[in-house]
Amino acid sequence: MGGKRAIPQYAWVLVVFAGLFLFGEPILYKILLLKQRDLSELELPTPFLMDKVASKPFLLTAPSMHEAIASKIVYFDEISIKNVNKTMFKTRLEQISNTKMPHYGVAPMLDVCVHPNGTLVVVGTSQEEMEQSVEAIGEEMVREWQDTYNCIWGCKGVQYVDNIPHDAVWIDGKTTHIIPYVNNVFHHFAERIWPHLTTAIPLDQLPKNHTTRYYVYNMHAWLEGAHQSMNHNTMMYQLYTLGLLSPQVQFLQHAEHETRLLCFEHLNPACASCGRMNTKLGSNIYVPALLRYRDATFSFFGIEEPQVVRPPTKLRVTYYGRGDTYRRRTINAFEVMHHLQKSWVQPPFHVTFVDAMLASGEYNQSLPEVVSLMSQTDILITTHGANTWASIFMPKHAAVIEIYGPCGPSTWIDVIVEALMLKHKTEENPWDFRVPSLLAGNTTECESADHTPDFTINITKLDEIIHSLALPKGVGDSFPLHWVYDWTSFDSHKVSNFKE
Repeated sequence: MGGKRAIPQYAWVLVVFAGLFLFGEPILYKILLLKQRDLSELELPTPFLMDKVASKPFLLTAPSMHEAIASKIVYFDEISIKNVNKTMFKTRLEQISNTKMPHYGVAPMLDVCVHPNGTLVVVGTSQEEMEQSVEAIGEEMVREWQDTYNCIWGCKGVQYVDNIPHDAVWIDGKTTHIIPYVNNVFHHFAERIWPHLTTAIPLDQLPKNHTTRYYVYNMHAWLEGAHQSMNHNTMMYQLYTLGLLSPQVQFLQHAEHETRLLCFEHLNPACASCGRMNTKLGSNIYVPALLRYRDATFSFFGIEEPQVVRPPTKLRVTYYGRGDTYRRRTINAFEVMHHLQKSWVQPPFHVTFVDAMLASGEYNQSLPEVVSLMSQTDILITTHGANTWASIFMPKHAAVIEIYGPCGPSTWIDVIVEALMLKHKTEENPWDFRVPSLLAGNTTECESADHTPDFTINITKLDEIIHSLALPKGVGDSFPLHWVYDWTSFDSHKVSNFKE
């Protein structure tokens, strides 16, 4: 039964501290270097590999992000208005009552330009006048103006000009500005996609000819980077899925070496300062919006609404120990994997070990793969990190065991948990020993986000958390069925855990 564990195989943790005490840093460095080598270099013993009896999850690999988004990209010159009286051009803010984001406190900018390098260009309005207008809207608009467009670091700032040049490109109608959050797919979804997702008018309430237009800063670079980086790939796919919520969508793009000003009749601000999965709009707004985004993703990939499996099908457990990262890694991930796969018999699990799949190249975290894997996951056991955003694609009433380790931080997925009615386990946090990471400050202290230790998982405590899933949680919770089912007569050859 789950809960019985073998003698720990990672007694090397004690050796690390003994080495530090007896021999100092040189020996410690060599020990840690051995334990922290890339997963692809490890020879995985047979017990840690995928269960050969049960089917593996079916992973989608197509369409690629570039194939999906290609038909939605429109170059500025294709839709620009040529004959505009630019002498009347004057940047101002729309009244907050008329904006689609009244509860976020951010007002659209009218007759405003953006330089291709990202600098916002205010035309015909002085800096003093503009700042007074921003303050008149409210503190949320002040924060957006300062943090997103006029900050002293991390953004391109604001330029004030009297007139726009004759060769400026003019786009009429409404456009939404998006500034990607680089290299973190959770932050990008929670802080860049979320404000526009939650304020989008439902598809069935829009005219069939309605077109939503997005201007994504530096989009050509993100698209190029998406060929090599799964972070950039997923960021672009997140944007594409946002576009699926409109009858028609256009992603505006300028040429790579464009120098002309790009000017807009109506530009919705990026709302990058609106907060991480801000819940101001209320659950009656953000829960349906999140489910629409999820449904649009499933529909695009041809995935039916997933369900948590019932006996006699084994529960599908996906375990991720962050072995492909440089910090907050689970050092005894292989031991945990082996225990989940071999020791749990009442109920039994089919375990997908993400770290091993990444190391073998069987899985590279493209969005089609992520969505298909999560839709076939009943229990996600994961170290806290950006990957938790993908829990949005799990079956409703599934379970997430999120392990913070010794340094936290708190969870990011409360809204997803609410929308999908997930069983979410965080309080127990079953970490055991701190282990310095050479790549993250070589410390056992919680110094910063980038200087934080790895750790081991206490398997006995993890078992207790898993057993707690047997306690019923309302209508739709099928986990208790797996604990009362007689698995002694189970024939694993007869039941497939995944759709073929």
